[in-house]
Amino acid sequence: MRALRYARTLGVAMQLTNILRDVGEDARRGRCYLPAEDLEMFDLTPGDVLRNAALGRDERWRPFMAFEIGRARALYEAAAPGIALLAPDAQRCATACARGYAGILDAIATIGYDTVATRARVSPVVRATLLWSVWRYRPPVGDAMVVGDGPRLAWSAAPHRRAAGLVKLA
Repeated sequence: MRALRYARTLGVAMQLTNILRDVGEDARRGRCYLPAEDLEMFDLTPGDVLRNAALGRDERWRPFMAFEIGRARALYEAAAPGIALLAPDAQRCATACARGYAGILDAIATIGYDTVATRARVSPVVRATLLWSVWRYRPPVGDAMVVGDGPRLAWSAAPHRRAAGLVKLA
């Protein structure tokens, strides 16, 4: 049960990564899963996402995406200690998922954050490197009891010109 909070946090990180990667594809289907309150912090609206195919080149888009990627990275970091609570074979799988999806965030940055016009993809070389590192993964030796009960996450609603981010609650 202790691993559940960590697993949920990893799941949220992965879902947010999917949302960020698929902005353009979702918009072309009339869907916007981006948080409206976050869009508003950057003077954007769900309508902008749905109707502006050039939004990825808008000066507001890159800071918005950098903010959301920072949020996703914070979630991956918060979830990581929980992997030690899993069985060794499950640790390898969870590590592969976490590293693979986090790699999508790097791919988004590589394309200049424009997931409206382009779908970010992890290159075959990066995927192969990831698989190799996970195959070589060895579970940490130590007591899983030192891992806490898992993150409880809340987000500050700071204006985008200041650092808005993760607040970890005990």
